[in-house]
Amino acid sequence: MAFVLGAVLAFDGARSLLAGRHPGALWLDLRWTSAAAATTFLLLAGGAVMVGALATSIRAKRGGAIVAALVGAHAARDAMGCVPRAGLLSFSAALALLSVVFVITLLHDKRPEGPVRYRYVFLVAGAALALVALPAAQMAGSAHARYERPADAVVVLGARVYANGSPSLALADRVHTACDLMNRGLAPKLILSGGPGDGAFHETDTMRRMAIECGVPEDAIEIDRDGLSTRHTAQHVASLFARGSVDHGRPKPRALVVSHDYHLARVRFAFDASGVSALTVPAAETRPLIGWPYFAAREIPGFWAYWGTM
Repeated sequence: MAFVLGAVLAFDGARSLLAGRHPGALWLDLRWTSAAAATTFLLLAGGAVMVGALATSIRAKRGGAIVAALVGAHAARDAMGCVPRAGLLSFSAALALLSVVFVITLLHDKRPEGPVRYRYVFLVAGAALALVALPAAQMAGSAHARYERPADAVVVLGARVYANGSPSLALADRVHTACDLMNRGLAPKLILSGGPGDGAFHETDTMRRMAIECGVPEDAIEIDRDGLSTRHTAQHVASLFARGSVDHGRPKPRALVVSHDYHLARVRFAFDASGVSALTVPAAETRPLIGWPYFAAREIPGFWAYWGTM
């Protein structure tokens, strides 16, 4: 698991270096420092943890443990800042605890007995566990975080609309949550993003009708009819800000983005990569979605696919 964490940090650093952009706050909140410093930290920290995880020498493993401890300390600092929004459950808190496990594992230096191939079995098993645990921790933290504060717009990601034009429960819950944010005066604009419905009705047509019924003024609504994926929605919202269709008075536009809890980690990543600061808000559910386990499981490979290509 330590090796996967190191690889993730190093990859983020390398990608930021090649793209010439700040790595942001996906794994560690490094926004307080410059892009060059944040990128350098990720490259060095990720490389050291990877070397420590694979090394056989005590010195290399101790070096990896020290760096893992630094990563954990930074994550703990981030977690303390997240408490007002996310409570005790946040990705940063989970990463801090994982770092403690990594440090103990690296310092313990106990190899599995038997043929060398068993070491690789443990390595592969640990890597597989990390590939599930890291996005799952991101999902859990985002699901419980409340970022409800003034923003430039509220964005709703679409969901199924039936052939008769009625919204699915998921879509209704998302739109009602967004309208509540609008009616509380947290943003001047409501951006509705979606794709085709089951029949002749488009998702955004149903969303617009619901928003007006909830008291949102028609002139406060912007429509994105090509929100076929989370990535598309993020890019189209960024274009609305760039064209001036939605005003913003800050260097990086800020949007309250509404979707279901399992989806929010990927939403935040996609929007941040598109140049929009995403304040994610989980939809207030009328009842738990029947397909929630499937949707949540599907998000894990989806998260890595976005992370690897954004």
